[in-house]
Amino acid sequence: MVTNAAADDYAALNQGQLKNFVRGAVDEMNAKLPGGAGTALNNLVAGWRANAGTADDFAAANVGQLKAMGKLVRARLVELNLSVPPLGTATTDDDDNFGEPGTLRQDKHR
Repeated sequence: MVTNAAADDYAALNQGQLKNFVRGAVDEMNAKLPGGAGTALNNLVAGWRANAGTADDFAAANVGQLKAMGKLVRARLVELNLSVPPLGTATTDDDDNFGEPGTLRQDKHR
């Protein structure tokens, strides 16, 4: 159902949501880029599909996991010589990768 309510972008991100974002990016890359998403990303998604019955997709995803997935997607775009903006900020004091849960907002902006 589509509503006019604002999205709760600060809600905690779970593993299944993170996988769905990455899966969507891989599907889009496969459809529109020469050479598609590449071996690493396609194998990652295939592994998720193969283990779907045992995965805990409702477990929280942390910032480190979110960054790792973003890094894989970004690496493929760089490999294809596409222009991609730099990741993160100059300040590294806030780079606590595993101590905090990721949010939907962070996932949308990776």
